[in-house]
Amino acid sequence: MLVAGAWAMAGAAASTALALLGSGVGVEASLLPLGLGGVFGGMLAGLMAHAVERRSAQRRPGLTDGKGRTARPLHGWLFALPIAVAVPSLVVLAVVGSVAMASPVPALGFGGAGLGVLWGGRRVWSRQRLASALVAAEHGSATEGLAALQAVADSRWMLRSAGAQARLALGTMALQSGELERAERYLLAVGPTGSAGALASTSLALVYVLQGRLEDGHARLAGALAGGHARRVARTQADAVRLLLVWRKEGADAGRELGERLLGSGPGSLFLGLLGALRRDAGDLRGAREALDGGAASALRESGLANVVTELAFLADW
Repeated sequence: MLVAGAWAMAGAAASTALALLGSGVGVEASLLPLGLGGVFGGMLAGLMAHAVERRSAQRRPGLTDGKGRTARPLHGWLFALPIAVAVPSLVVLAVVGSVAMASPVPALGFGGAGLGVLWGGRRVWSRQRLASALVAAEHGSATEGLAALQAVADSRWMLRSAGAQARLALGTMALQSGELERAERYLLAVGPTGSAGALASTSLALVYVLQGRLEDGHARLAGALAGGHARRVARTQADAVRLLLVWRKEGADAGRELGERLLGSGPGSLFLGLLGALRRDAGDLRGAREALDGGAASALRESGLANVVTELAFLADW
């Protein structure tokens, strides 16, 4: 519906602007029918464009979320085209309306609408650049992915949220490759707010634990879980970091007790890997297989975390 709404708005603005220009050169036109026609025509065009884009999206590489689901974000052209139509149309409405009414009100109204559309265009552009960078990082070469994400993170024209997501991805990639100091720099630059901030804080807590800075890791983890929505977003990752922290600080017995207590619906691969390692070390090979053989072991090897977390080194031969 968002796509259809954007195209309907562009159709209404363009048809009304054309009607005003036509009336200025002596062409009789009724604004209301043309405006309504533009709304319905633009909406229909938007629905058709959305259907075409979704079909073509099946040929594009997708993004995999933390639960293994693949998503293919909408392509930016679905919004870029109506924005390209709406902005000049709103400029025409602002100028012609102000001249016709001898009043600045149309200029202020339509000008404000044009600025709103431009801000929406910046939002769409930011999301498109971020999605393209994430796809390059996931499916392209490491160098290509790093360069694309770095460009998004450094751009002053991007929305702050897009830059934060790019720095989070860069920090995660550095962590998975074992470059803990570089990961710390990127994750600190994400900032503390929002979902990206919560995920960055839990990743930073993991970095501190891996560096042996257990108290810093505990403090960062507590901060990550302070907010309501952010806490829900970061909970799966935070449980794994908490398990590793307790294991290293209080020993394997305390770690396994905590792991069995926290085990619930939707545990992440790192949590399952650590719990499997604890069960294996305790002689519970059946329990270790239950934790590891559902995909957690392969996910940890593919991500590189099996090489970074020393407790998971055995997964190389699992």
